[in-house]
Amino acid sequence: MKTVIVTMPMKGAVYSLQYPVKGNSAIEYDGKVMFPINGILAKTLQPKEKVKIIFIVTLGGENMGNEYVKKFKDELLHVTSGINPDISEDIIELPFEPEKKVFEFLLNQLIEKIGKDTEVIADITYGSKPFPFILLCALNFADTFNNVSVLYILYGKIDFPPKPYNPMIYDITSIYYLQKLIGAMENRDAETALKMLNDVFTL
Repeated sequence: MKTVIVTMPMKGAVYSLQYPVKGNSAIEYDGKVMFPINGILAKTLQPKEKVKIIFIVTLGGENMGNEYVKKFKDELLHVTSGINPDISEDIIELPFEPEKKVFEFLLNQLIEKIGKDTEVIADITYGSKPFPFILLCALNFADTFNNVSVLYILYGKIDFPPKPYNPMIYDITSIYYLQKLIGAMENRDAETALKMLNDVFTL
């Protein structure tokens, strides 16, 4: 089973584009999508595979998050129509407030909804700035205690203005493993630890 975590836009002007994948053409989708992760899912899901989508909806800005949940689901069904995955969903709604109580709520919700014995793909393209920090904490917990593995953490980038161009998906999964590595370095000296960190970027 796969679990997908995706942040929803808070306002309009989300564009349907073809996203190349930096460094991993095997997961590159040749069609246009509004949500970069949908292209990845079209390429990686197996026929009738179980997949749970966890939507992160921030209630702020133009408050369009729940509208984009529907657009996401419609797009995913379209791009995976040939493989018919078994899709379920959860929604986590958050106030647009970078406060400790919001972080605590999100962390606990993510750990609960990710569950156990699953493979995670996450997309941080949209959403609030603090979200990636909480996501890393939740994934670290789930990986350590709940037999969860992290397949991909993705970021979709677009250049502006005057209109969107140069779209690209970046696989930033290595950043997740980098912070796990740092946590395991307490018995290393600083010079050795720094070399280990730099070695990660040569992989």
